[in-house]
Amino acid sequence: MLIGIGLALLVWGLVTPRLTQVGENVPVAHGELTYTLTDDSAKSLAVADAATKIEPVERQLHVVYTSPITNEEATARIGLSTRRTGRATDLDGLLSAEVYSYRFDRMSGEALTPATVSEQLASPVATVDVDGLWFAFPPNAEADEYPLFDVTLRAAKPAVKSGESEVDGRDIVTYRQDFEPQAVGEPDAMGRVLYHGAKRDIDVDKATGMIVGMDEAVEDYYLTGEQRDDVLLFNGTMSQEDKDALMEIAENVANPTAWKTANWIAAGIGAVVLVLGALGIFGVFDKRRKRHFTN
Repeated sequence: MLIGIGLALLVWGLVTPRLTQVGENVPVAHGELTYTLTDDSAKSLAVADAATKIEPVERQLHVVYTSPITNEEATARIGLSTRRTGRATDLDGLLSAEVYSYRFDRMSGEALTPATVSEQLASPVATVDVDGLWFAFPPNAEADEYPLFDVTLRAAKPAVKSGESEVDGRDIVTYRQDFEPQAVGEPDAMGRVLYHGAKRDIDVDKATGMIVGMDEAVEDYYLTGEQRDDVLLFNGTMSQEDKDALMEIAENVANPTAWKTANWIAAGIGAVVLVLGALGIFGVFDKRRKRHFTN
C-alpha cells in the first residue's frame, strides 16, 4: 500500500507541472471550473406548466477535465443545468440538464472529436459537433473575434472583442456574443417552433485564456403561427465572490510558484514513502527488530 501511495504522489509531483505550460496551452491542473448565473425574476416555462412563471432561476456550467491529459489534448466533461431555485428540491425546480463530453485541443481550445451528449437519465446518447470555442479561450487571446459555441443552437456564433481592462494587475479582455432569436430545429408535435437568442459578455484572463466572468441574457420562446409563448427570459449575472474565486485560480495558474512548490513537495514525500515501502517489502525493518530482540 505504501508503494502505491508513494508512486501516486511521485507521479503527481513530476507530471502535473508538465501539463500546464503557461501561455502555451489551456490550463487544466486546477481540475474543474464552475460558472453560476442567477436571475431573481426570470420568466420560465416547465413541461408541466400551463403558463410561464416568474421566479428565481439559476443557470450553471460545470467543467471537469478528465484523463487522458497531455500537453496538447485533454477531455472535458461539461454539465449544464437550468433550474428554479425556489422549489422544495433541485429535482422539482429542474428545467433542463445535459452533459457533454469530448476531446479538445489545448493550444486552440477547439474540439478534436464530436461530443457525446446525455440529456436525461436512461436517455440515448446523442453525438454533437462542437463548433468553435466554448469554456476556454486560447492563452494570450488577441483576436478581435472568435467563434463561440451556443449549446441551444448547437452551433457557433461570433464573440467580438468589446473592451479591455485591468483587474488586480491582470489583463482582462471582454468579448460579446449577441444574436437575435432564430429558429431551432423543426416544429414539435404541437406545431411549435422554438426560437433562441442570446447576449453574453465574457471576461477572459488574457494570459491563460480562462473565462473569469460572464453575464448572460437569454430569450427563448415558442412560435405557433402568430402566437408566441415564452419559454425562458433570463438576465443572469455571476456573483462577485464567484468572479474573485476564478480570478484567484487564474492568478495561481499564471504564477505557478505555489503550484510548483506543492508539486515538488508531493514528489519528495512520494519518493520517501516509496523507499519506505520498498524497505518494508524486503523485510529490512523486520530484520532490525529481530536483531534488537536477539541482543
